[in-house]
Amino acid sequence: MDVSLRETITIYHPSYGGFTTSCVELIQHVANHGTYHRGNLTAMLRQLGHQGKPTDYVSYLFEIKG
Repeated sequence: MDVSLRETITIYHPSYGGFTTSCVELIQHVANHGTYHRGNLTAMLRQLGHQGKPTDYVSYLFEIKG
């Protein structure tokens, strides 16, 4: 499938309705939303008394290649 990152698509949400956005904006949202959840997980670990873990993808790459 040949899709431009600037191409616009319409997204529908059951509670919020629909809106039109670009593919690149959706990719940015997915990346940022994942960061949000990884931060929540490491905060929960710390609250439970465990040491936090790096959640950055580059840290992961160094860990698996190290």
